[in-house]
Amino acid sequence: MSESSIGEPSTLLVVDDEPMVVQYLETELQSQGYRVYSANSAEQALEVARRYGPLDAALVDLALPNSSGLELISKLRELQGDLLVIIASGYAHLAVRDQDASPAAAVLGKPFDAGSLARCLRGLGLGAGGRAN
Repeated sequence: MSESSIGEPSTLLVVDDEPMVVQYLETELQSQGYRVYSANSAEQALEVARRYGPLDAALVDLALPNSSGLELISKLRELQGDLLVIIASGYAHLAVRDQDASPAAAVLGKPFDAGSLARCLRGLGLGAGGRAN
């Protein structure tokens, strides 16, 4: 896990191929005090992770162009092995049938709102004021 200190905002990566979804989540989460980076593809997400990491968490849609969300999660974990991952998808239940084998700390089924995501983040110890230890 990255070492966000108390008082420093948690750093999140939002990855979704729908620009309106990304823009909405980015705006809402920033307004709640999170530091948010975004990407519309796996390639962009990896570039952002390399440039701005370490990250506290990544919200990853399973259906991405030219790559699956699960492939992206694997590559993100190669960069940062302890990254918390939240899967967001209308098909999330298909990827996490076996919770022990799931690559995610949490799963949000679409549709969801920024409030649901913020509650999920707080449940994982990621407040806008930094990681709870």
